Amino acid sequence: MKKISCTLVLFFAVLSQTLACACGGSDKEMFEKADYVIIGTAIVNPDLDSRWDEFSDTPGKGSNVLLQVESVIKGDVNVKEKIFIYQFQSSCTQVFHFGKKYLIFGEKIEKFTQGNHSSQNGGALSPPPPPPSVDCGIVELYTDKKKVNLLNNQVAKYKTIKTDMCTSLSTDSNGFATIMTYLKTINN
Repeated sequence: MKKISCTLVLFFAVLSQTLACACGGSDKEMFEKADYVIIGTAIVNPDLDSRWDEFSDTPGKGSNVLLQVESVIKGDVNVKEKIFIYQFQSSCTQVFHFGKKYLIFGEKIEKFTQGNHSSQNGGALSPPPPPPSVDCGIVELYTDKKKVNLLNNQVAKYKTIKTDMCTSLSTDSNGFATIMTYLKTINN
């Protein structure tokens, strides 16, 4: 029994480390990479009809949300404009609580495309498709056409940006004041 207990403890210790989000880069690197740096309030879940959204988007919070812009530090967005926040679903997915303000460093998304990943590999196990990324405003997703169309409908309605837990934080978090101090120094 002791051996099983030790094995379970070790298993969960390793599992928690592999599922953790690892953020890297400085405030300067985040600012330089971002197309948008904004402060806004999460207001609503757009209905994207996906399994992940059903799991993560519950009353009062969500992962892919509309954000009401309140302050623009960088980017071509207006105060009071609504923007669509899209995230690649991973251990770094940020859950936004409606009514809370967030500082967002985001990459502009102009279009979603459907990727083609061949599972044919002469009977051998095929490697998984590459993880999604923003490349010149385009995100290639390995999903069904319906989801790609739903996301492109959001792009047609709203400016769309990609962010995650590493590039967004609540304005009442411990790191907010530190990052704002840095942002004020580069804007002066």
